[in-house]
Amino acid sequence: PSGTLIEAVGSGLRSMTPATINSKDLRIIFQQAPGVPLKLQPKSADSKGANVSSLFLVSEGSLELTNASIEASSVARPGNPSWLVESTNSTLVFNGCRLQGSDTDASQHRGLIRWMTTIPILNNLRTPTLICMDSYLASIGCGIRVEAEQGNLILKNSIIAIRGDGLDLRPVRSGAMIRPALLAEQVTFSCTGSAIRFQADVTSSDVVTSPMRLFVERCMVAPPLVFTPGEGGQSTFVKLVGPVLQQKQIEWCGISNGVATQVVHLLHRNGDPNVASEATGINDWNKTWKDAIEERLLTGDKGIYLNLTTLPDKWSKLQPVSFELHPKSAASTWAEGGLPIGADVRIVGAAVLAKRASMRPTVVPKEDLKTKPVLPKRGVGF
Repeated sequence: PSGTLIEAVGSGLRSMTPATINSKDLRIIFQQAPGVPLKLQPKSADSKGANVSSLFLVSEGSLELTNASIEASSVARPGNPSWLVESTNSTLVFNGCRLQGSDTDASQHRGLIRWMTTIPILNNLRTPTLICMDSYLASIGCGIRVEAEQGNLILKNSIIAIRGDGLDLRPVRSGAMIRPALLAEQVTFSCTGSAIRFQADVTSSDVVTSPMRLFVERCMVAPPLVFTPGEGGQSTFVKLVGPVLQQKQIEWCGISNGVATQVVHLLHRNGDPNVASEATGINDWNKTWKDAIEERLLTGDKGIYLNLTTLPDKWSKLQPVSFELHPKSAASTWAEGGLPIGADVRIVGAAVLAKRASMRPTVVPKEDLKTKPVLPKRGVGF
């Protein structure tokens, strides 16, 4: 029933067939049984298996995952899901989760999360929201793709390590308005493509009266992943595709962020008729956001450096702690109050490990049932 809380207890690598959640609110908490760490992986399909869009498909409802460790298939084969989680007009909550995409199947595997919303939302009066906190996302392709006419995207204390684009924002115009909003706070990005990619909706040439608002605070763009020679040569903080600024489709608010010197471009404008050069540096960055809020952007050789001289070049060796700041890095005290920027890797590392289960069922005393009936929860995650 809608509102159900599921406790999944186990150990080792477990396979699952795709799950469809339609017009329901579900919460799943993963707990660790004795043995090796619990991980989920798509069940192997036969050679004739049809292509599957996602491992979890959510429509007109909500799904909250806690301490989930989900991996894409390690072997490229027909039937592998294109995304780990895909939703339409739904709320998704990832709390202390580890999502590991494919490292071999670039043709089939698109990325980790695809979040889509439309207007109006049928049979649902709630605003769709995507929340990712204390989580670790690593993959080829794309971390989170947003194709939305409305809704809120909230990222807090998480690591997004992608051989591709971290956030791929593709908002959809609603007349002269772009309704979605993004809050990214204490997020560490490490991307061979763009940490944030924004693609303009060109269905109209009119200027937008209400743009998409991006609030980016205490975020760190770490050195890009380099698994093969030359990889990361186009790494970028923000990439704008199409007439984003010409039509005023974006409103930027950046406070106490930092970009490692290994990141090639602060800003990359592609397809903008007002810009001759596609790649821009700090001067053009400041000029671009002169009418926006941009405070304390940390750049330069002494700004961001990690405990590790170089990041691991294999997924199996890459862990949340790989992105720990060196204590003498300026980024470790850059934010207001002398606070560090980027994710707290210790919290993320501890959160993505499923908690030990008691292995005993929870029993509600009969006297409590008489006075305090157990009701399904609504508004999952809030």
